[in-house]
Amino acid sequence: MPRTVSPVDVEVGRRVRDARKERSLSQSALAEQIGVKYQQIQRYENGVNRISASRLLRISQALGLPLSALLPDAVRISGHGDASAHVSSPKILSSHHGASESPQDVAQEGRNALQAYFAIKNPELRLWVVQMMASLAKLT
Repeated sequence: MPRTVSPVDVEVGRRVRDARKERSLSQSALAEQIGVKYQQIQRYENGVNRISASRLLRISQALGLPLSALLPDAVRISGHGDASAHVSSPKILSSHHGASESPQDVAQEGRNALQAYFAIKNPELRLWVVQMMASLAKLT
């Protein structure tokens, strides 16, 4: 059964392409920096292949961008029938540039993350979020 292209994958790919072009970087140059073939960059940019969290982090580093710059702020995701979910990025981190270390702030960040997770109606997207978090946890 062929995989349907996710609007999230397409949006992430578009952001990668736009950032790459803004830096006048070829697909081949970006591919070399992150250790893939240029055809893989084409598939990412077209949303045909999903980008793993660890690879997306490498792409953001190669482009000199924060990871969040490549993630969609709001994406319309089609559900079953005429239902759709509107997913937007929550303000999970505290107001300063990094996350706080105080137990109260960490607990609040966790509550915010759980609230945002449960607001995602699309099970495929929820799984992607969990996989991304697991990949990021391995990097720290």
